[in-house]
Amino acid sequence: MNDFNPWYIEVVVLEFGLILRTMTWGQILENNLATAFEKFPPEQSKKILYQQDNARPHTSAKTSKYLKK
Repeated sequence: MNDFNPWYIEVVVLEFGLILRTMTWGQILENNLATAFEKFPPEQSKKILYQQDNARPHTSAKTSKYLKK
């Protein structure tokens, strides 16, 4: 973790060949997204961009619903 640089984001590395499913992706978001938002002032938290590659877990209805709350 880097407390000095707000742009530093830790990533989750999956074992090669592991299939990422919506349930797993949801758990990754649950465990890491709030911490990422805490790195920014509240007035900037609405301007954070969620970047993804259109993989099915990233675009699933469950993921979209989670990100909208």
